[in-house]
Amino acid sequence: MHAYLAKLLDNDRVPHLMLFSGPTDAGMDLIAFEFAKTWLKKISRKELKQFSDLHLLKAEGKTAMHGIASIRDLIEKASLAPFEAAGKAFIIDRADRMLPTCANALLKTIEEPSPHTLIILTTSAQEAILPTIRSRCQLMRFKGKNTEKKDRELRYPQLERLKVDSLHFIEMADLCDEFHKIFEERKKFLEKEMKAHTSEHLKEMNATQRQKIEDEVEGAVASKWQQEVQELLIDIGLIYRDLGRPSLEVVQEAQSFAKLAIERSTPLKNALESFLLRMHR
Repeated sequence: MHAYLAKLLDNDRVPHLMLFSGPTDAGMDLIAFEFAKTWLKKISRKELKQFSDLHLLKAEGKTAMHGIASIRDLIEKASLAPFEAAGKAFIIDRADRMLPTCANALLKTIEEPSPHTLIILTTSAQEAILPTIRSRCQLMRFKGKNTEKKDRELRYPQLERLKVDSLHFIEMADLCDEFHKIFEERKKFLEKEMKAHTSEHLKEMNATQRQKIEDEVEGAVASKWQQEVQELLIDIGLIYRDLGRPSLEVVQEAQSFAKLAIERSTPLKNALESFLLRMHR
């Protein structure tokens, strides 16, 4: 996940209206979907099974425009109480494809949002969005896939091995095992780094205070590690998106299963194997 987005979540500073802007190949719909899901889970403080309070609006028809009916449906849903979570999230993909009548209809909902409502607009042409809406958004800029691709390759060159029509199970298992070892080493490094920052302070504390700090360090390491694992899952999802297979829905579902498995302490190797098997069905 984008570092600034993660910071907003960690600090409980997520604004109710955001604009994700970047090239069409930046994968903003996937990033927005994952960010909204994480936000809903965080404010709900419980496991969500259906994500029925997360709504994605796509441009429709041959003209690829947002119809007034779908915008009115969003407005109605935004006025209702959440079904499962503690709030509601709406993603309007290609928001520049809203006619002025649609944008004006949405304006009141944006100006007077219901409590715990998140609306994310994605666009590759932010100048085409009405200034009255654009000025109310917190802007997030994203890079195109060519830059993202270079970043992913620098982080994890192993990901290049996924770019084949079919992946033999043994090759898949070997790759997952490599990532498992990489992230186990990463966890050890984080633990060492965090303990180094607190070691001097611990000397001046009693046993109860030391235990509290040690528990906080353990929690911080686990949180940071899981965040980095989630970034790996997004990187893998973007690779398959670049390849044009499978569908976005399959990628999102597979990512959700993998994240849930990791949160339940499933070994990373096993979670990744299950994730990749879903990608190559």
